[in-house]
Amino acid sequence: MQRLYPVTQLKMMCFFALLVAATAVTVGAVSVARDTCGTSVVPLYRMYNGAAFDHFYTTSASEVITAVENDGYVLEGVSAAVFPTQQGTTLPLYRLYSAGAHDHFYTSVANRDSAPAVAFTDEMNHRTNPVERDFFTTNNGYKWEGTAALVYTTQICGSVPLYRLYAASHVDHFYTTSATERASALALGFIDEGIVAYVPAKGIVTGDSV
Repeated sequence: MQRLYPVTQLKMMCFFALLVAATAVTVGAVSVARDTCGTSVVPLYRMYNGAAFDHFYTTSASEVITAVENDGYVLEGVSAAVFPTQQGTTLPLYRLYSAGAHDHFYTSVANRDSAPAVAFTDEMNHRTNPVERDFFTTNNGYKWEGTAALVYTTQICGSVPLYRLYAASHVDHFYTTSATERASALALGFIDEGIVAYVPAKGIVTGDSV
């Protein structure tokens, strides 16, 4: 069953993401220098296109509406709270897209330290390269589409892990803050690619969304 969200529900999900994130940042800031933590957050929306086997993440509500109305995507909720601009010690979460593979891919410098120890597929071999974004654009046919959001690359300020998983069977990268969703994806055959970044608050998603 498709989950199509009107603009009012987009705004509601945005409100909940902001509320949860504000709490996380406030609590986390107690033990960290004030200028280290970000304070202004936005929701990172999550969509899925079943025909293309592609999960798509964006902070733009207008981009969500276009993808849902015109491109065959279904809005699944808010994947996480993220930062819209550089704040404190945040760094970019880059967004890339492969038109050939129909795959949106997101990476940050956090990947250098969070990769699984064993490189068991070609997809994983890039882990030895410190600049994953450039590796994917040069070798894997992806186009860099800019910065999706700003994130932490270490677990500070009350942040939580943003996990990355990969389905080799249909080339789909999946991102979640939920340990339960992560376990479900692994059970479905996704490969664990570790923690891509740390974000100020968990997401809010609906139903069976992997």
